[in-house]
Amino acid sequence: MEDMLRQCIRKALNLTPLLRSTLIRPQEVSPVADLPSTQLQALFVLNVTPPLSMSVLARKLAISKQQLTKIADALVLRGCVSRSSDEKNRRVILLSLTQEGKALVRALQDEVVERMLPQFGRLDETELQEFSQAADTIRRLLDKVKN
Repeated sequence: MEDMLRQCIRKALNLTPLLRSTLIRPQEVSPVADLPSTQLQALFVLNVTPPLSMSVLARKLAISKQQLTKIADALVLRGCVSRSSDEKNRRVILLSLTQEGKALVRALQDEVVERMLPQFGRLDETELQEFSQAADTIRRLLDKVKN
């Protein structure tokens, strides 16, 4: 069982360069958003989650709270993110996307999708279904591993 665990982890790690070049990098170089990659990643995380505390978002981005403070300040200044106090604990600052932030993420994703259509167009219908199912499976399993 432990050998299988190690093999699965190595296979997942070996996907990193391919995922980075195929899916992540195209988002980072999009002309739609002239933002550093850490700010983009913060927007992407906030786009798929409810408002997050600074601590939780820093953990999800694998950065320090001090680094996140600078990122959050820049995104608030740009109008993409808003800060609010947690009703249960006023010392906790929550970050969430503004309408402008949501529109920016949507525009960025739309632009990247259009740019990537020729690449994914190389797949036939069966392969597209297989890819979609694999993406759902990987997402579900990584969420389980992470939590």
